[in-house]
Amino acid sequence: MHDKKSGLMSQGMEDKPLILVVDDQVQNIELLEAHLVPQGYEIIMAASGEEALEKLAGNRIDLVLLDVMMPGMDGFEVTRRIRRDETHRLLPIILVTALRESEDRVKGIEAGCDDFISKPFDKQELLARVRSLLKVKAYNDLKSNYRKELESEVSKRTEELKTLTVSLAESNKAIRRFVPEEFLKQLGKSAIEDVRLGDHAAMDMVVMFADIRDFSALSENMTPEETFSFINQYLASLGPSIRKHGGFIDKYGYPFCRGRILNIVEKDTGQYDSAIDLFWSSGACMIVRSDAWKICGGFDSAFFAHMEEIDLCWRFSKAGYRVSYTPDSVIYHVGGGALPYTSPFKTYLNFRNSLFLLYKNLPDKNFCRILFIRRLLDGLAAIYFLLKGSFESVKSVWRAHIDYYKNIGELKEKRKMVKNLETGNFSAPVLNKSIVFEFYARGNKTYRSLKTIK
Repeated sequence: MHDKKSGLMSQGMEDKPLILVVDDQVQNIELLEAHLVPQGYEIIMAASGEEALEKLAGNRIDLVLLDVMMPGMDGFEVTRRIRRDETHRLLPIILVTALRESEDRVKGIEAGCDDFISKPFDKQELLARVRSLLKVKAYNDLKSNYRKELESEVSKRTEELKTLTVSLAESNKAIRRFVPEEFLKQLGKSAIEDVRLGDHAAMDMVVMFADIRDFSALSENMTPEETFSFINQYLASLGPSIRKHGGFIDKYGYPFCRGRILNIVEKDTGQYDSAIDLFWSSGACMIVRSDAWKICGGFDSAFFAHMEEIDLCWRFSKAGYRVSYTPDSVIYHVGGGALPYTSPFKTYLNFRNSLFLLYKNLPDKNFCRILFIRRLLDGLAAIYFLLKGSFESVKSVWRAHIDYYKNIGELKEKRKMVKNLETGNFSAPVLNKSIVFEFYARGNKTYRSLKTIK
């Protein structure tokens, strides 16, 4: 049996979820116990914040139900101290409180709680919230185990690759200065030693002669790779124009555009050449009023050239500015994106910066719910990558969430700054649906099929 006073567990109860109930009123603890024990949960009691921290250190706790108003250390401070311990960074914490002011809720969120239950609480609501957060913890525990296995496998494979590539790297070191890797890829070769006399590749090509002034003097100071890069960028500027229409986000922070939903790009027949207000503008063709830029603080360098324009446009809207698209301008885009589409680092930035974006800008009323759902969706994405055998993508999602939690303190300060911009006149268009659900479940893969954007 479980000893409620000492907090010790017998071997026979280890599989039951263990809940730490903290309240200075015995009758409140007994009421929670009466609701939870019949559902198969084990209970540990604590009558103060100090006692709660002691019980937490000596037991395998799965969830904390924490009263806020207690003598000595209150629930907010207990939450903060729990979150300082790296081993309890993801431990679910529900604040049980009679406080109803929004500032008290914000204080709890900033301290690190996951959810709230208002006193007097409803039994069904209590059980539903406990079940939900215990599922999240079970998923986080599973992720932790997967991470350890993946890191071990990645380490093993990395050492094998190092051994196999040492000799190849040495032999190619001198030759690679003169033979760009892109040339080898066109021949379908991985190294210069694989090229044989007569090797060729058939492909459609366009040949153009263009005289670049002072090119001889310029190229003398370039490596072969730099020379090819310079020529490719020059030729790209002469190619067809790319219209950047900007776009929108859905209720969970997933961005999309007119003409592009997730990985589906529509053929441009001019169907979206109409002026419209947007949620965000592409950084490739953004013109910003200088006063708006200064007031809203410009791009956030933490985003590292990825989604920083969405973050800035969200702040513009909060400050009362409009973000609009006009078809009267044509943008010539030189070169490609900063990162390849399949880059693990790009995957990492996608997931991490989405969480940064939501934490900084979400309104208080939707903050906990949207972030909770978004974390679950990211977990599903990680499982999808795992099933596909894309271990680097799984690792990228995991790193994104780890770095998100490491930056919570800085994000809290940035969130305060964003709140100071709010004018109460937010009118940016948002899809009040899940774009992922619309795309995969309902088959809505074009902007016009979404129908409602508010």
